Amino acid sequence: MAYDWADTDRTDALDFVMVSPQNLEIELGTLDGVIRSSSSLSAAYYTDTRTSGKLAYVGDGWIRNSFIRIVHRIPEWGFRRDLGTYIVTEDPGTREAGQWTRSLTLHSVLHGLATDLGTGPWTVSKGASAKAAIKQMLETCRRPMRDLSARDVRVGSPIVYETGTSFLERLFDLCTVTNNRMDVNGRGYVTVAPYIEPSRKSAAFRLDLADSRGLVEDGVELSTNYLEMPGRVVVSYQYSERENNESAQKEINAAADAKGEQSSATRGYMVTEFEHLSEMEPATYQRALELARQKLAEKSKEQVEWKIKSLYLPIWEGDVVELYVHDGPSRYRGMRHCLVKNVELELEHMTMTLTLKETASGDDE
Repeated sequence: MAYDWADTDRTDALDFVMVSPQNLEIELGTLDGVIRSSSSLSAAYYTDTRTSGKLAYVGDGWIRNSFIRIVHRIPEWGFRRDLGTYIVTEDPGTREAGQWTRSLTLHSVLHGLATDLGTGPWTVSKGASAKAAIKQMLETCRRPMRDLSARDVRVGSPIVYETGTSFLERLFDLCTVTNNRMDVNGRGYVTVAPYIEPSRKSAAFRLDLADSRGLVEDGVELSTNYLEMPGRVVVSYQYSERENNESAQKEINAAADAKGEQSSATRGYMVTEFEHLSEMEPATYQRALELARQKLAEKSKEQVEWKIKSLYLPIWEGDVVELYVHDGPSRYRGMRHCLVKNVELELEHMTMTLTLKETASGDDE
């Protein structure tokens, strides 16, 4: 069913459900007395634990250690969506006018993987399935995994994770090895799925700044780093070499200069970025120049971001939207293909503040 998300004549109902930490499918009841004006959720694509929030409520209704699942419903549409299922990490209280108010700090289940440190080393043997190791680690941490056709590789050489490293750190490393992305869904399950560059994702929504129905509120912000982009990248490698039975210090330096808007000829001054290398193979000027040119190309992608405020849309960090800009600086007009980088959702009026990063900016963060 297609929904008209620009329709303001709708009822945004929220259910705050307490969930068993041992079984995410067992609901323990509804938390009443929630103060929506003091409650919010946030999500960020480039953070380790992806999503967090805060929840204020009156009384003493929260069942100790239970997780909180926040469900959004629009009864007249028959719409239902799990916004998130959260671990509670703090629950301070305040008493005013004879009434207690509690404030719950919410974190995704990935936070629980960050606080779970290995009591001994963990080895993934040569030839072992990295995907099987991911699943085994999650089962060890009592976190059921949702396998979304995650990629797998056979480990080429043994991987040893030292005692005291968190399971989140270990899992992120294995996801890098397999080119997967780890996240968490609305019901609190860890998801591991093939990483897809944001520029290759289809847009979930199109937002038009000229839309007369006003889905996007006034006050759009544009930011760009083009004035910070280097006009020159210098790579420097210092090393020692034996000469006449003595150690001699050597140094190789290479510089790559940009053309166009980043150049000093255009700016009238030079912006230099210096890279000190601890290793370089082979230790030649040509290799240093190659690396300088490579780093300059990486630094020459303009980072363009938009910040907008809108009515609630069923999108989250990692989704992609199209933003149509009809006015303003000419080089930033037209259809902009953007990653939903950050989301701030206030629960009283169900309005979202979105930070949208243009996918042409790359995915290097």
